[in-house]
Amino acid sequence: MQNLLQIGISNALIAAVPALLALLAARFTKRPALVHSLWLLALLKLITPPIVNVPIEIRMAEPVGRPASAVEIKQPRSQQVVVTHSVEYTYAELPAADAPISAAAPARSALGWAFWMRVLGWTWAAGSCLALVLIMRRAMQFHRVLRCASG
Repeated sequence: MQNLLQIGISNALIAAVPALLALLAARFTKRPALVHSLWLLALLKLITPPIVNVPIEIRMAEPVGRPASAVEIKQPRSQQVVVTHSVEYTYAELPAADAPISAAAPARSALGWAFWMRVLGWTWAAGSCLALVLIMRRAMQFHRVLRCASG
């Protein structure tokens, strides 16, 4: 996973160079073929394997919780069970809900992986909606220009 993430970040950093050149060329020149070829070069770089490996140190967040804590479940001596919880949050089958538990299960992080995936998904969706609105606005402006030019 870490290797794949490093490849993606490395490709994005390297593809940023032709993308910035394409933006500058679009802003300051009137040569659409040059701008188009620079954008194609940037997109091609994003889908090809990295040529140069950019050294990036990626640290994964440590899980929050108590490592290897033991939970005792009060039962008759003949059926005494000790369940061990590790940092990976593996849980064993517990007996009936009315059985008292002496220690609580490890607390999960309030801002866990699922939260950030949800934030990323909503950010992507909002960006897609914004892009759709901009495209429709520009298409309507172009339609108006064509209507005025023909009439």
